[in-house]
Amino acid sequence: MRIKCFLTALALSAVMIGTSAASACDMSMLYKVKSTALFNECSREARNGSARAQHTLGYLYEAGEGVRANIPEAMKWYLKAAEQGYPAAQTSVGLMYYNGGGVPRDCTAAAVWFRRAADQGDAMGQLMLGSLYEHGDGVSQNKAEAARWYLKAAEQGNGDAQMSLAMMYENGEGVEQNDQEAIRWYRKVIEHGDQSATVAEYSIQQIMQKKRGKH
Repeated sequence: MRIKCFLTALALSAVMIGTSAASACDMSMLYKVKSTALFNECSREARNGSARAQHTLGYLYEAGEGVRANIPEAMKWYLKAAEQGYPAAQTSVGLMYYNGGGVPRDCTAAAVWFRRAADQGDAMGQLMLGSLYEHGDGVSQNKAEAARWYLKAAEQGNGDAQMSLAMMYENGEGVEQNDQEAIRWYRKVIEHGDQSATVAEYSIQQIMQKKRGKH
């Protein structure tokens, strides 16, 4: 389903951080070592200036893993990594502004950070920037621009972007209406096998029924 403002930074950060190569301070280690040990290692690396460690430390503070949850502290570390140009952290900062986590909700500020991440190829940043353009949150509504960013994220395999792009093709929003393209992207959603697959399957059935009704 399409991304809305009720999505939390916590749920999305886990996906983004997991794209980093493994290190002593990496989200891939969260379920391999005690979270307190990971927190201690990330704290050390983060204070030494590692952007990846700063981002992971921000997540640990946000999730309350290995330390008491502290959203303002999470935002502080996300921002340190983001200011070093770390794209996943830029998306996390954008999500904090988008959802009002640790800062007042500000979709205009969210758009700034999502764009920085999206321009570096971060799929989640591209997805979220597309959502802002689709709904006119923090930017002037522009569904063609939304489709463009959804496509970039969809081509990287982001299932939410694939779903949003499929719906835009089905409804002719931001792109020329094209049932075949809609079906193609819905099928990619189905390949992920998550709960959106059921919606995608139903949408394909509806398109096919509509086509049969025209003959």
